[in-house]
Amino acid sequence: MKDHELRDLINDVTAVARLYANTQQLREQIAHLIIPAFKKLECEKEFRHGQVVAQEVIIAMREAQIILLQKEMIEIKAECLAKKIDTPNA
Repeated sequence: MKDHELRDLINDVTAVARLYANTQQLREQIAHLIIPAFKKLECEKEFRHGQVVAQEVIIAMREAQIILLQKEMIEIKAECLAKKIDTPNA
């Protein structure tokens, strides 16, 4: 949550507390402000987690590609060496 969003939430809760002080509606009114804020935080947290997981997957894919390329290079070198060995010297 950004600083200004937190400030606005606190101001809203303070206003509700003053308006509904000493009433049975106070808890419900504050909940109407706080619960959506918590849900938003949870969504942001999950989104950030999703970004981290996506980055880890991308890194793993790059590493796998590097390993495959290295394997291909080794196979090509092995083929070249095999051709040199199989080719009689003139």
